[in-house]
Amino acid sequence: SHVHLANAIAAQRDHGEASKAEAPDWFVGMDRNRDGDLSRREFQGSPRQFAKYDRDGDGLISRLEVEQSASKN
Repeated sequence: SHVHLANAIAAQRDHGEASKAEAPDWFVGMDRNRDGDLSRREFQGSPRQFAKYDRDGDGLISRLEVEQSASKN
């Protein structure tokens, strides 16, 4: 319906740059609270893997950080 579409567009707009990053399936699957970030608790990899993705060191892995890591490799 149009209401759902309008809500989806508004949600994307609210997330700004992060919404432009295409999250891989593994990221979406781990993001249990659906906030667009993975906390250390949500992330199912090793601490070393977490640190690799947490490029800004804020303790969260954002979709944008995942996209940047993927484009770097």
